[in-house]
Amino acid sequence: MSKKATVTKAFMRENTVFADAFNRIKQVPCFHCEKLAAAVQEVKKNAWYEKERLNMEEHLSTDTSDPISVIKDYIRSHLSDPDLGRTSIAEKIHMNPDYLSHIFSTKAEASLSSYIMDERMAAAKRLLATTGFSPQQICDQIGIANVSYFYRQFKKSSGVTPQQYRERHFHG
Repeated sequence: MSKKATVTKAFMRENTVFADAFNRIKQVPCFHCEKLAAAVQEVKKNAWYEKERLNMEEHLSTDTSDPISVIKDYIRSHLSDPDLGRTSIAEKIHMNPDYLSHIFSTKAEASLSSYIMDERMAAAKRLLATTGFSPQQICDQIGIANVSYFYRQFKKSSGVTPQQYRERHFHG
């Protein structure tokens, strides 16, 4: 039996035990029953997170590619998606969003959100230097819905406005 099957079976068995215990607790008149029921729910939630962690470890150990490379490739190929973030990436590569952020920041030495924004700004620089796209068209290409936000982020990352950057680097 694989590690995943073993974990899943144990999790299902634990869920049954938790459900039985929870139902018994609800039947007993008790002043502290709500606290006890909340504690049981917390234990159940922690068991689920542990199952997710074990599933991720198995996924990473069976995947021959570097998970950080997979994440970075996914980000680069989905930059135009304005909803690109840890939740959408986690869903796509079957990871818990919290664990995804943790493993990325640990191994890539940058937060996931800052890496996404850095990639968006690098793509914006390429587009400014090689196309005549308007700021709105560039925003559409890099997944930023608000042009004002784009201007602020661009100036923050490069020290100049998009127009100033284009004037200095245009090759079109």
